[in-house]
Amino acid sequence: MSHVEDELTSQPECWTRVAADAAGHGPALPAPGERVAIVGCGTSYFMAQAAA
Repeated sequence: MSHVEDELTSQPECWTRVAADAAGHGPALPAPGERVAIVGCGTSYFMAQAAA
């Protein structure tokens, strides 16, 4: 398999693992309505715009 195929086929397992781990990180996240600063350029900038 190519690197791209490996990456694509690993996605379901990766997202399952992330979802299982997310609950343990709740206390580190900002409270609802709390202001946050997101700094980035390129893809991270576009993600910041989407989150806003």
